[in-house]
Amino acid sequence: MFAMDDKERIEQVEALINVKISALQSLVEAKSIAQKEAIGKAEIATEKRFDSVNEFRGQLNDTISQFATREALTASVEKQEVVTSAHLLLINAIDRRLATLEGKVLVYVSAGSALATFLAGLFSWFGHTLHT
Repeated sequence: MFAMDDKERIEQVEALINVKISALQSLVEAKSIAQKEAIGKAEIATEKRFDSVNEFRGQLNDTISQFATREALTASVEKQEVVTSAHLLLINAIDRRLATLEGKVLVYVSAGSALATFLAGLFSWFGHTLHT
């Protein structure tokens, strides 16, 4: 049926096809191995990123735990308002006492001034009567 040349050519083509198939299989296997390595590296990198994120979250939670809570701040503000109100009452009481003292001082100064004027007049009168 086939001539020898044809048979040799077919065998050569088959051998060439087998070589190409073998080369393709090797290439596919090499790419598969490279993909597996790349996937492994990516998984390791992703795990490291997640570890970093988890560490950051832990640090953030530690920092947040140092902040005052809303309830503590509210209680502190309420206490401060009570203290401020008490201080305002004390300031008003002191202001009233100071106003009262200022009034008394003015009365005493006026009385002292009137007394001094009276005494000056009296001494002047006595001095005048003694000379005459």
